Amino acid sequence: MVWTPERVEHWQRTSEHPAVAVWAAAQTATFLRSIQDHRLYAAYHLISLRGLRRGEAAGLRWCDVDLDGKTATISQQLQQYDGRLTVCPPKTPHSIRTIALDHTTAAALRAHRDRQRAETASFGPGYWATGYVFTNLNGHPMAPTGSAAPSRSSPPTPGRRRYGCTTCGTARPRSPWPRAWTCAPCKTSSATPASC
Repeated sequence: MVWTPERVEHWQRTSEHPAVAVWAAAQTATFLRSIQDHRLYAAYHLISLRGLRRGEAAGLRWCDVDLDGKTATISQQLQQYDGRLTVCPPKTPHSIRTIALDHTTAAALRAHRDRQRAETASFGPGYWATGYVFTNLNGHPMAPTGSAAPSRSSPPTPGRRRYGCTTCGTARPRSPWPRAWTCAPCKTSSATPASC
Protein backbone atom coordinates (compact mmCIF):
# COMPACT_ATOMS: atom_id res chain seq x y z
CA MET A 1 0.00 0.00 0.00
CA VAL A 2 1.10 3.54 -0.67
CA TRP A 3 0.90 6.28 1.98
CA THR A 4 -1.73 8.36 0.24
CA PRO A 5 -2.94 11.57 1.92
CA GLU A 6 -6.09 9.70 2.96
CA ARG A 7 -4.08 6.90 4.62
CA VAL A 8 -1.85 9.42 6.38
CA GLU A 9 -4.93 11.25 7.69
CA HIS A 10 -6.47 7.94 8.86
CA TRP A 11 -3.21 6.95 10.59
CA GLN A 12 -2.91 10.32 12.32
CA ARG A 13 -6.53 10.15 13.47
CA THR A 14 -6.66 6.48 14.58
CA SER A 15 -3.03 5.31 14.90
CA GLU A 16 -3.96 2.39 12.61
CA HIS A 17 -1.64 1.64 9.74
CA PRO A 18 -1.24 -1.14 7.19
CA ALA A 19 1.31 -3.87 7.94
CA VAL A 20 3.36 -2.77 4.94
CA ALA A 21 3.16 0.63 3.27
CA VAL A 22 5.52 2.60 1.06
CA TRP A 23 5.95 6.30 0.51
CA ALA A 24 4.66 8.02 -2.60
CA ALA A 25 7.31 9.56 -4.88
CA ALA A 26 6.74 13.06 -3.48
CA GLN A 27 7.11 11.80 0.11
CA THR A 28 10.37 10.03 -0.79
CA ALA A 29 11.71 13.16 -2.48
CA THR A 30 10.78 15.28 0.54
CA PHE A 31 12.52 12.86 2.89
CA LEU A 32 15.70 12.69 0.78
CA ARG A 33 15.84 16.49 0.49
CA SER A 34 15.49 16.80 4.26
CA ILE A 35 18.52 14.54 4.92
CA GLN A 36 20.76 15.56 2.03
CA ASP A 37 23.54 16.59 4.45
CA HIS A 38 23.33 13.42 6.58
CA ARG A 39 26.51 11.32 6.54
CA LEU A 40 24.48 8.26 5.42
CA TYR A 41 22.45 10.06 2.76
CA ALA A 42 23.81 7.73 0.06
CA ALA A 43 22.53 4.67 1.99
CA TYR A 44 19.04 6.12 2.24
CA HIS A 45 19.21 7.10 -1.44
CA LEU A 46 20.15 3.54 -2.48
CA ILE A 47 17.47 1.98 -0.28
CA SER A 48 14.77 4.43 -1.38
CA LEU A 49 15.49 4.75 -5.08
CA ARG A 50 17.47 1.66 -6.13
CA GLY A 51 15.54 -0.93 -4.11
CA LEU A 52 18.24 -2.21 -1.77
CA ARG A 53 17.23 -3.86 1.46
CA ARG A 54 18.87 -2.48 4.63
CA GLY A 55 21.05 -5.59 5.00
CA GLU A 56 22.13 -5.33 1.35
CA ALA A 57 23.12 -1.68 1.80
CA ALA A 58 24.99 -2.55 5.01
CA GLY A 59 26.80 -5.38 3.19
CA LEU A 60 27.77 -3.33 0.13
CA ARG A 61 31.54 -3.09 -0.34
CA TRP A 62 33.47 -0.61 -2.45
CA CYS A 63 34.80 -3.52 -4.54
CA ASP A 64 31.15 -4.19 -5.53
CA VAL A 65 30.65 -0.62 -6.80
CA ASP A 66 31.82 0.67 -10.20
CA LEU A 67 31.19 4.40 -10.18
CA ASP A 68 32.63 4.91 -13.67
CA GLY A 69 30.54 2.08 -15.12
CA LYS A 70 27.62 3.15 -12.90
CA THR A 71 26.81 -0.29 -11.49
CA ALA A 72 26.70 -1.97 -8.10
CA THR A 73 26.69 -5.72 -7.56
CA ILE A 74 24.59 -6.97 -4.67
CA SER A 75 26.21 -10.24 -3.59
CA GLN A 76 25.90 -10.31 0.20
CA GLN A 77 24.14 -8.73 3.13
CA LEU A 78 24.94 -8.04 6.77
CA GLN A 79 22.51 -9.18 9.44
CA GLN A 80 22.69 -8.94 13.19
CA TYR A 81 22.58 -12.15 15.23
CA ASP A 82 23.23 -12.39 18.96
CA GLY A 83 24.63 -8.85 18.93
CA ARG A 84 27.16 -9.64 16.19
CA LEU A 85 27.15 -8.69 12.53
CA THR A 86 27.04 -11.67 10.21
CA VAL A 87 27.86 -11.81 6.51
CA CYS A 88 25.25 -13.90 4.71
CA PRO A 89 23.82 -14.27 1.21
CA PRO A 90 21.04 -11.94 0.06
CA LYS A 91 17.46 -12.82 0.97
CA THR A 92 16.78 -15.01 -2.08
CA PRO A 93 18.92 -16.35 -4.95
CA HIS A 94 17.27 -13.78 -7.24
CA SER A 95 18.44 -11.01 -4.89
CA ILE A 96 22.01 -11.47 -6.13
CA ARG A 97 22.07 -8.89 -8.91
CA THR A 98 23.85 -6.01 -10.56
CA ILE A 99 21.95 -2.75 -10.47
CA ALA A 100 22.38 0.31 -12.65
CA LEU A 101 23.35 3.53 -10.92
CA ASP A 102 21.85 6.65 -12.44
CA HIS A 103 23.87 9.89 -12.47
CA THR A 104 22.35 11.13 -9.20
CA THR A 105 23.03 7.87 -7.36
CA ALA A 106 26.62 7.72 -8.65
CA ALA A 107 27.12 11.34 -7.52
CA ALA A 108 25.72 10.53 -4.05
CA LEU A 109 28.10 7.58 -3.75
CA ARG A 110 31.08 9.67 -4.92
CA ALA A 111 30.26 12.32 -2.32
CA HIS A 112 29.91 9.58 0.30
CA ARG A 113 33.28 8.08 -0.67
CA ASP A 114 34.92 11.51 -0.35
CA ARG A 115 33.30 12.04 3.07
CA GLN A 116 34.40 8.56 4.17
CA ARG A 117 37.99 9.30 3.10
CA ALA A 118 37.95 12.53 5.13
CA GLU A 119 36.54 10.66 8.14
CA THR A 120 39.30 8.05 7.76
CA ALA A 121 41.99 10.73 7.77
CA SER A 122 40.53 12.54 10.77
CA PHE A 123 40.04 9.34 12.79
CA GLY A 124 43.70 8.44 12.50
CA PRO A 125 45.54 5.13 12.78
CA GLY A 126 42.76 3.39 14.74
CA TYR A 127 40.42 3.49 11.74
CA TRP A 128 39.42 -0.01 10.68
CA ALA A 129 39.58 -0.23 6.86
CA THR A 130 36.85 -2.79 6.17
CA GLY A 131 36.08 -1.92 2.56
CA TYR A 132 32.38 -1.46 3.34
CA VAL A 133 30.59 1.47 1.75
CA PHE A 134 28.57 2.34 4.86
CA THR A 135 30.52 2.33 8.09
CA ASN A 136 30.59 3.84 11.54
CA LEU A 137 33.02 6.70 12.09
CA ASN A 138 35.69 4.17 13.14
CA GLY A 139 35.35 2.10 9.95
CA HIS A 140 33.34 -0.75 11.43
CA PRO A 141 30.39 -1.78 9.23
CA MET A 142 26.95 -0.39 10.06
CA ALA A 143 24.31 -2.70 11.49
CA PRO A 144 21.22 -2.96 9.26
CA THR A 145 18.90 -1.54 11.91
CA GLY A 146 16.20 1.02 11.37
CA SER A 147 18.31 3.68 13.04
CA ALA A 148 21.26 5.68 11.78
CA ALA A 149 22.98 5.41 15.16
CA PRO A 150 26.44 3.86 14.94
CA SER A 151 26.56 0.18 15.81
CA ARG A 152 28.66 -1.00 18.71
CA SER A 153 28.66 -4.54 17.40
CA SER A 154 31.70 -6.57 16.48
CA PRO A 155 33.04 -7.04 12.96
CA PRO A 156 31.05 -9.44 10.74
CA THR A 157 31.46 -13.15 11.30
CA PRO A 158 31.23 -15.20 8.08
CA GLY A 159 29.01 -18.24 8.32
CA ARG A 160 27.00 -17.15 11.38
CA ARG A 161 23.24 -17.20 10.79
CA ARG A 162 20.40 -15.12 12.15
CA TYR A 163 16.82 -16.14 12.85
CA GLY A 164 13.76 -14.26 11.74
CA CYS A 165 12.00 -12.43 8.97
CA THR A 166 13.81 -9.43 7.54
CA THR A 167 10.59 -8.26 5.90
CA CYS A 168 8.35 -7.94 8.94
CA GLY A 169 10.68 -8.62 11.90
CA THR A 170 8.85 -11.75 13.10
CA ALA A 171 11.00 -14.29 14.91
CA ARG A 172 11.60 -17.51 13.04
CA PRO A 173 9.91 -20.51 14.65
CA ARG A 174 12.25 -22.67 16.74
CA SER A 175 12.41 -25.88 14.74
CA PRO A 176 14.95 -27.88 12.77
CA TRP A 177 16.55 -25.60 10.26
CA PRO A 178 14.96 -26.13 6.85
CA ARG A 179 16.56 -24.77 3.69
CA ALA A 180 13.51 -22.60 3.02
CA TRP A 181 10.53 -21.46 5.04
CA THR A 182 7.58 -19.08 4.89
CA CYS A 183 6.91 -16.33 7.39
CA ALA A 184 3.29 -16.67 8.52
CA PRO A 185 2.56 -12.94 9.18
CA CYS A 186 3.85 -11.52 5.91
CA LYS A 187 3.78 -14.66 3.71
CA THR A 188 7.36 -14.02 2.56
CA SER A 189 9.34 -17.09 1.64
CA SER A 190 13.03 -17.60 1.09
CA ALA A 191 15.46 -20.17 -0.15
CA THR A 192 18.07 -19.02 2.36
CA PRO A 193 17.99 -19.87 6.05
CA ALA A 194 19.53 -16.51 6.96
CA SER A 195 16.21 -14.72 6.54
CA CYS A 196 12.68 -15.37 5.46
